[in-house]
Amino acid sequence: MIADPGGISAELGILLDRRAQRTGASTELIGALLPYLAGQGLRRLWTRHMSGNQAAEGLMARVGFERRAAAGGLAFWQRALHAVPG
Repeated sequence: MIADPGGISAELGILLDRRAQRTGASTELIGALLPYLAGQGLRRLWTRHMSGNQAAEGLMARVGFERRAAAGGLAFWQRALHAVPG
C-alpha cells in the first residue's frame, strides 16, 4: 500500500504466489484491512489492474470497489472508507 502525502488516500496492491490464488486469501486480507485503514484515517483506496483480468475484477467488486475508468490497458477502481466508531 502506498499512501498519498496527506495520508487521505492510498493505492492498494496485492501480489500472491500462484498456490495462494483463488483461495479467498485476497478477499479475506482486504476485508480485514478495510476497517483498520479507516481507523488510521484513510478515506479512500484505489487500485488498478490490467483490463480484462476477470479474477481482479471479481475481487474488486467483492470487496466493495467501484470501477472508475479504463485507460492505457489498465482498469482503475476506487473505494471510500468510513471512520470506524471508537
